[in-house]
Amino acid sequence: MIVDSTVFIQFFRDNPEARKFFLDTDEQLETSRIVVMEVMAGTKSGALAKKAEKQILELGVKIVELDEDISARGGILFRDYYHTNGIGIMDAFVAATALVHGQKLATHNVKHFKFIKGLDLIVPY
Repeated sequence: MIVDSTVFIQFFRDNPEARKFFLDTDEQLETSRIVVMEVMAGTKSGALAKKAEKQILELGVKIVELDEDISARGGILFRDYYHTNGIGIMDAFVAATALVHGQKLATHNVKHFKFIKGLDLIVPY
């Protein structure tokens, strides 16, 4: 399962349901490098950005790097959905990561992704 930034943000805000999701799941959790960058962008300093990335790794979450397949799929998603649905560049790459890896996408921003054909969304709590 690919985890979107909304779930990490709630974890870092000490949301008990988010904590439970990360600590109790038996499923291998993964996230896109793009998501890690989004989380870091929400911090107030470079030191806090490093700490956030470290905590994501300590949760056992695998960071999926952008590769040629993800980049190509992200470009297609952006082309197909920007003018009709307003998909953002970052969201296109996050969705592409899930699609290329055949994973569900855990998010609380369903409206950002619900129109993408073949993308399996879950709201984790």
